[in-house]
Formats: sequence, C-alpha cells, structure tokens
Amino acid sequence: IMGFFNGIIEPIITLENAIAAGRLVPYEYFPVTVYLSAEEEAEYTKWTKKISDYIRFSGLDQEQIFSEQQLKIMFLNRARIVKKAVAKEPSAVEIITNNFSNEEHWLVYCEDSDQLSRVEHDLRANGIRTFTYISDLQNGVPEEELRAFKEKRGVLLSIRCLDEGIDIPVISHAVII
Repeated sequence: IMGFFNGIIEPIITLENAIAAGRLVPYEYFPVTVYLSAEEEAEYTKWTKKISDYIRFSGLDQEQIFSEQQLKIMFLNRARIVKKAVAKEPSAVEIITNNFSNEEHWLVYCEDSDQLSRVEHDLRANGIRTFTYISDLQNGVPEEELRAFKEKRGVLLSIRCLDEGIDIPVISHAVII
C-alpha cells in the first residue's frame, strides 16, 4: 500500500489526533514484560539466524527485504513465538485476577483459540465470569454472547475479531496478550 501511494499520505493521523477527533477513547497503557522460556528463546534465535542468513546471502536491498514472500513467512514464524509465549497467559490471568471488579467490563485479546481456552479456564477457576467472542461462530452466537457480556459484566475473550471496529463503550479495561 505504501508503495502504491508513494509513502505516507497526508494528513498523518496520530493516536492523539484520533483521540481529539473522538475516534478513540483516551487510555493509559501499562506494558508488562514477560520472558521467553529456554525452548522459545532457542526457537526465536533459530528463526533470527535463518532470517539473517537469508538476507545476507540473497543480495536483497532494503526495499526488497520487506516484499520478499519467503522472508515474510520467516518473520511471521518468529513473531508467533513471541505472541504465543507461555509466560503471557499466567501474567494476563494474574493482572486480571488482581485488578478485575465484578462491576467492570474487560476485553482480552488472545492470539489463537488455544491461548483463549487456557486463559478462559484459568479465569473461571479464579471465579471470574468470561464470555467468548469469535466472529466465525455461526447462527448469531457472537451477538448473543456480546449482549450477555454487556448485561452481566465480566471478561470478554476475543481472537483479534474485534479489530474490525465493533463499538463496545462499556469496556473499561483491555489486556492484549
């Protein structure tokens, strides 16, 4: 897209601009550091070396690096290790368990259904009501689940499907795993 439009299209909209325009709500961001396990770190290092070797021996220039399909796959494989790091789930559950109030609506973005299931299990084991919103469910289930979440309060678990821009003004907190 950037190549087609020859770079950034004016005007540049920053987060501050979007908040001022009423398109985003003001928020506070609290990053939490977790570490890769020894196995994850070894796998991450392996992919980093593959990427480095591919770039070094391919002769690609800077622009070609980001359009090379094989490299995109390697970058995605490496990123998946970080996104699915096992330390993220207990950290997210701890944050929610220690800070959630039954009068609130929280949103938790998970990477995939396995991560969502484990987080859901752990939150329920801690007595926290959970709801699941996955857009590929059939027969209106996502809308029913969303309606129940809004009425009953709790934690709404999602797999990136709310990135589409569904407006849920009752949400007070979000955790991006």
